[in-house]
Amino acid sequence: MQKQQPLSTLLLLLGLLCTLAACAGATSNQTQTDLTSTATPASTIPLPTLTNTISFTTTGQVSGAYTITSQVQTSKLRHGHKEFTIEVAHAGQSVIMAFYGYEGPRTYTLEGHSNGGDVRIDFGKNASAWDLPMTPGIACTVDIESDQPTPYTGLDRMKGSFTCPRLTSINPTAQHRSIAVSEGHFDLFIIVES
Repeated sequence: MQKQQPLSTLLLLLGLLCTLAACAGATSNQTQTDLTSTATPASTIPLPTLTNTISFTTTGQVSGAYTITSQVQTSKLRHGHKEFTIEVAHAGQSVIMAFYGYEGPRTYTLEGHSNGGDVRIDFGKNASAWDLPMTPGIACTVDIESDQPTPYTGLDRMKGSFTCPRLTSINPTAQHRSIAVSEGHFDLFIIVES
């Protein structure tokens, strides 16, 4: 009889271990189910604060180095129409670049007569604004270095550079005044619309 007691104890312990293993598996599955049911879908995750930066140097009627930053996403890329618009604005200052014919990272010539290209720089309420003149042969160059998707649906990160040898005053009586833009760089988030 003494031999049966260890055997029955062994069987009891083995049964208890099997029961514990089954309970542990159920608890693990329950935890996975709970995590799955409370997870937030990627499309509803709010965007973090994303900063757009554009910097450039001007010479001519207005000379200096400028940097404009904004956390408002207003730049847009419409692949279906190949329309491209960069807009960075803050505290009354802004830079807008637009053209038709975007085909991904490469160098583009922005010229109003050929592709609707435009560059406009506004220095604020009490200062001048400057625009690409609608004159054949006067153009700006934009080099899109990268255009990469982000983890957020419909939002790319774009980096590049630009130069404008001549932007003229938007004041009709001062259109003979001009500035040149060099060392232009941008790092921004652009909304991708089809």
